[in-house]
Amino acid sequence: MKTLAQAVLIGIGSVCLALAATSASAQVLDSAFTVQEATDTLAVFHQVVAVQTLTTGQTRQRLTDGLAVWGDDAAEVEAAPRWSAWGGASGALYDFDDEDFDGRGFSALAGIDHLLSDDFVLGFAIGYDRTAFETRLLDTPGDFDGQSYTFNFYGGWLASEAVLVDGFLSYTRTNLDIDQGTAAGDTTSDRASGGVGVTLSHAVGPLVVQPRISAAIAFDSQITYFDSNGNDIENERSALFRGTGGARITYPLSFGDMRLRPWAEAAIEGTLDDVGDAALLGDTFSGRFGGGMDFKISDWAISLSGGVAGIGGRDFTEFGGRLQIAYPF
Repeated sequence: MKTLAQAVLIGIGSVCLALAATSASAQVLDSAFTVQEATDTLAVFHQVVAVQTLTTGQTRQRLTDGLAVWGDDAAEVEAAPRWSAWGGASGALYDFDDEDFDGRGFSALAGIDHLLSDDFVLGFAIGYDRTAFETRLLDTPGDFDGQSYTFNFYGGWLASEAVLVDGFLSYTRTNLDIDQGTAAGDTTSDRASGGVGVTLSHAVGPLVVQPRISAAIAFDSQITYFDSNGNDIENERSALFRGTGGARITYPLSFGDMRLRPWAEAAIEGTLDDVGDAALLGDTFSGRFGGGMDFKISDWAISLSGGVAGIGGRDFTEFGGRLQIAYPF
């Protein structure tokens, strides 16, 4: 009888241990899903912002350089070359209020464009983007690493001396590595994105004031994969919308053949996604502030800028910078 009781107790104990192990495994798996949901839309956001910012900067430089609003002497402004090659890079650090998250991102684009007329430009750019986030959920450290390759068409239309319309269309392929506790996985995702913006230019004394509104949308589809524990992770689809409204103030300067344009800008930025409460980005409004210097030396156009975003409405603050160089030919 005693032997039977011991066998029953051992059996019950074995079942409890198995259930506990299964529960722990599910908890780790759930945390991996949470990491993916939390960080994926922020990685998409970083890449879309970089593409829109860099292509807009190039379009703006190509179509508005030499306009009367800058105070340039029209007789001294040479006809712009039909072609231009350019490259740009941007980086960002994400400082989270919650110490369980930390992140950074880097983007680089290289492109070429052609002036179809004095009022239209069309271009193509290829790029690389990397985002990395360190997490700690359920007292378990984790990592999210995404590397993307993007192909972009962009263009602009100078509707008048005071109105510039720009836009872009992109396809992005991303390789993802996700680790959380004992669970690890890698997969790929496909992303289609696009955006449009309208910039106005108005001279106010020695200053040039440029109000701007823009919008961008991205659709991301992650391919089904098996993680290191053999779990089937189903296809994940997400959508992200970003809208901004703000203004830039520039003080144009000239020193011989060199033109300098120091500027400062402020904007309200709003985001929407369909991921839910897990997303670090979320459905929020926040402030974005920045400043920089655009200058032209001989035929080279160079732009440097830095800024802070996520002010007042998010669980993180973004610190970023950008360098862009173009050469017309």
